[in-house]
Amino acid sequence: MMASIFFAVLIINTAKEKGYSSQKSITSISIYAAFVATALLFVVYGGLSYLGATAGNVWRDGLMSGEISPATLLSLITERILGSYGTMVLALVVSTACLTTAVGLVSASAEYFEELLGGKLSYKKLVVIMCVVSACICNLGLVQIISISAPILTLLYPVTILMIITVFVRDRITSVMPYRITAVVTMIFSIIDVAGRSFGVQACA
Repeated sequence: MMASIFFAVLIINTAKEKGYSSQKSITSISIYAAFVATALLFVVYGGLSYLGATAGNVWRDGLMSGEISPATLLSLITERILGSYGTMVLALVVSTACLTTAVGLVSASAEYFEELLGGKLSYKKLVVIMCVVSACICNLGLVQIISISAPILTLLYPVTILMIITVFVRDRITSVMPYRITAVVTMIFSIIDVAGRSFGVQACA
C-alpha cells in the first residue's frame, strides 16, 4: 500500500506531462490505471495464492522449521511444475516486475525529496543515492528485510490510511489542527502496538 501512494503521484505527474490538464481528465486516467493495475495484480497474487494453497503442503515440514523461505518455496514450486526452464522464466518475470517497481518508487521518491530539500540535491544525485542504498539493503536477504520492515510498516500504515481518508473530507474540514491531532493520536497507538508486539516476541523467545 505504501508503494501505491508513490505510484499514484507518479501516474498523476505523468498524466499532467502528457497533456491532461483538467482535474476530471486526470481523475479519469488515474481510475483507469488503477483498474488495470488491480486486475493484473489480482491475476498475479491470485495465482501465487493458489500455488501456495495447493503445492505448499509438499514442503510443509521445511516451511514450519524455517529451512525453506517463501522465496525458495516459489522457486521449488515452479521447478516442480515447469522444470528447470520454468525457474529461468520465473527469474525473468520476478526481475522484470521488481525492476518496474524499483523504477517507479525511485523516480517518485527522488522527485519528492528534490522538492522537499529545495533543490539542494538534484534529481539525478538522489536517484544514485537511493539506488546505492537499495542495493546495499537488498543483500540482507528477503527474510531479514521483512523482519526489519514489518515493524516500520506496522507503524506507518495506520497514519497512511488516515491520510488517505482525510482526502475525502478535506472540503469540510478547513483547519489543519484536526488533521494534526488525529495523526498524532494514531501514531501514538501505532507505537504502542509495535512496542507491544516487539516485547511479546522477546518474551516468547
